[in-house]
Amino acid sequence: MTHAREFPADLRGPSQTVAQALGVAADIHPADHIFWWEYDDPSRLDKLAVAQGYLVGGAQTAEAFKALIGQYRSVDAPFTMLEFASGYGRVSRHWRNVLPSAEVVACDVHAEAVDFLHGLGLPAASSSMVPEHFGLGRQFDVIFALSFFTHMPRRTWGRWLRALADHLTPSGLFVFTTHGVPSLEQMGVRALDPDGFWFATFSEQKDLDTADYGATATSLGYVIRQMGASGLDLRYFREAGMGHQDVYIATPRRDVGEVVDTPALQSAAAAPG
Repeated sequence: MTHAREFPADLRGPSQTVAQALGVAADIHPADHIFWWEYDDPSRLDKLAVAQGYLVGGAQTAEAFKALIGQYRSVDAPFTMLEFASGYGRVSRHWRNVLPSAEVVACDVHAEAVDFLHGLGLPAASSSMVPEHFGLGRQFDVIFALSFFTHMPRRTWGRWLRALADHLTPSGLFVFTTHGVPSLEQMGVRALDPDGFWFATFSEQKDLDTADYGATATSLGYVIRQMGASGLDLRYFREAGMGHQDVYIATPRRDVGEVVDTPALQSAAAAPG
């Protein structure tokens, strides 16, 4: 069950102006938890800036993603892409402008989000609450999971990594973000568990069980070990690479093995936490 609210009437006109400048739809779904989380933040007094920032921030994320994967593959040649846990299209609506050569499928667990994306004219597919039940019957050249592994509990974190890895082409790129060290202070976390994991039953998303979708932080070492168990090799890591979230790029394991370029990454892969 979603927690829908009416989009403020006084924000519609200004939001439309920003959306037109960006070349995207201005529609914000009444149950869009990302928008309402920011709108309800008592420190965000300028609500117009929240609405405009929702649209502009989505474009900025799409552009940052384009620059990131452009280091590893052509973004001008046609390719397929899965945007996993896309929500109500804050970023999805910008792909046609930012990555016109990409055939993008957005994917979310909320049926209302999938319907809403279809209404915006965007290809979209349904996800699942159970990793082993998730299957789209195809593979993708690029998979992007923004702020999804920042919510998964220990019992499904690695299982979802494997489920998504199974949807990757042999030469594909898997880009995802996590809460790492830069996020800990903001989250009020003083220390991770010995294996480099932390989870709390708290979320800005009000219609999912927080035991299934809460707040998660992970160390670099934890993520690298989960990659290994999922048949993935680390290709790129940047602490606080998207806002305060850490960014990873993985590829399917190659027969020649993985070469970790820096001592820091070698130590992280070997460390218990």
